[in-house]
Amino acid sequence: MSKVLNATISGTYKTAKGDVIDYDNVKIVLPLVERDLAEMHIQGRYAAPAIKADGRFKDRIDIITRVYVDEMEEGEADLSMFGKNILDMSFEELQDLATLKDLRRVPLAKDISGVSIREMRARAYEEYCRVVLNRIVDADVNYTSLEPVFVDDEGSRREFGSRKSGEASIETAFAGETEKSAFTLAELKEMAKQRGIDIRGNVGYDKLHAMLFA
Repeated sequence: MSKVLNATISGTYKTAKGDVIDYDNVKIVLPLVERDLAEMHIQGRYAAPAIKADGRFKDRIDIITRVYVDEMEEGEADLSMFGKNILDMSFEELQDLATLKDLRRVPLAKDISGVSIREMRARAYEEYCRVVLNRIVDADVNYTSLEPVFVDDEGSRREFGSRKSGEASIETAFAGETEKSAFTLAELKEMAKQRGIDIRGNVGYDKLHAMLFA
């Protein structure tokens, strides 16, 4: 068993037709990390797949517009990524790995990024080697000959400070004020690239944020 965070989220999302759908009491299990990291990764990596997996919400998600973290408590659960080769991991395991080690260059969930499992594994392998193992590899060039890298239960990259459970409620208004966004300009550009959005020229943060989340 591994230490995890059990989170409950609510909020709204838009459909392709522009309808705004409310969701609530959606459950998420993610690796134990500091609360600010957990909130960021919930917004980017976990919210959309969790809502989609919840049978109550039938309308297809186009954009997540609001995410409220209503509860967050520590617990224990089996995380299948431990003891597994990164090159054999599932989409879900790769998201857990990216969260635990705060690997920002690992693409977001498939529903958001649309990347293939091979590409996500390659990015995760490359980033894990760079950040955790302090070893530079070019997974694009060497993918077929990469040596297995197994992930051990070695904890988060951060040391833990105080953490409150189930007391705070945060709002991330992706379509609202840009300072509430969890993403840097570089991360927004990467998301735009993954979605096939043309961002030629010196596009600013506000404009790019609106293109992605308005």
